[in-house]
Amino acid sequence: MKYMLYILSLFLLSMCCVISNLCAMEKGIFQPPSLEGYTFEKSWTIDVDQIQDGIKETTIEKYVKSKNQVILKWTTKGKTWYWSILNNYSDKNDHINNYGIKDEDGKGVFTEKYYGVEQFYLPDYLR
Repeated sequence: MKYMLYILSLFLLSMCCVISNLCAMEKGIFQPPSLEGYTFEKSWTIDVDQIQDGIKETTIEKYVKSKNQVILKWTTKGKTWYWSILNNYSDKNDHINNYGIKDEDGKGVFTEKYYGVEQFYLPDYLR
């Protein structure tokens, strides 16, 4: 019985680790994607500063390589602060091929990587 509980606890711990990696933010240094081979499709503006003012301060540009490969470039006040890299655009649950990178401090280095449905916001230096 003790052995079974031990195996069950190891299994549950490993499942928590797997799940947390699918929807977690990772710290590091990440390179912005190359737009080579991609075609600009459209742009739009949205409000992502967490202030309910209705001002759409952020521009998103959509670049497409194929039906399944899309890159979104997020820019506010002339500063690109986030890239969405969607290498499996048709499967929103593919957390390996679909992710985003963020410049959190305005130094031009992308130091946060977001997977899955993790929420991210406009960095403080752009508010």
